[in-house]
Amino acid sequence: MAICEALTAFLAEQGHQVRYATNGDGAVAQALHADLAICDLRLGSENGLDVIERLRRVRPELKILVLTAYPSIDALQTATNLGDGRVPLEAARHQPTRRTGCA
Repeated sequence: MAICEALTAFLAEQGHQVRYATNGDGAVAQALHADLAICDLRLGSENGLDVIERLRRVRPELKILVLTAYPSIDALQTATNLGDGRVPLEAARHQPTRRTGCA
């Protein structure tokens, strides 16, 4: 949840309207009026891939950014196919995020 809260704060500081959900149902409800969804592959007891598939059914045109530290190559390939074709790894060598741009 810390990354979600940090992204929310950062994007809000940049002037974006930001909402976040803590489960798949909430994510799908929030996505009805969103331009972008940011999703992890692990969502507590829920599978992020299932949530992404639900988002695709409800809003096929929605841009989805998958941000994850989950190391499964198969899951990353599936997420790439369901998302916009790019999957950044949040834990990739723990590089610091630039404060001048995110999203």
